[in-house]
Amino acid sequence: MQPELSLAEVAEHSLPSPKGGRLWTAIDEKIYDITDYVSKHPGGYAILATFAGADATEDFNATHAKSADAQRDLEDLCIGQLRPEDRGPQSAQLTPTRLFSPRALRKLRR
Repeated sequence: MQPELSLAEVAEHSLPSPKGGRLWTAIDEKIYDITDYVSKHPGGYAILATFAGADATEDFNATHAKSADAQRDLEDLCIGQLRPEDRGPQSAQLTPTRLFSPRALRKLRR
């Protein structure tokens, strides 16, 4: 069984860090560590990195709902699920609100 994580914990993983900080996102009430995948994402790392620390459910489903490849990729990246008290409409409160600066994006490439 995977651990239950809070929205606050997801939000803490929104920026790469020199100390090895991980990038997490929430999709359909599950938590994914996208750190090692951002550079492999077919749409480019900037798109994916925008959702680090946020709930990407709406955008993911709008773009990848019928993609077996995307669903398979998610399975490999799942690290947990949202705690019950953070599930539902409140998870949408954790939405991406910024684009990364060029400096932050360069760090993601490393």
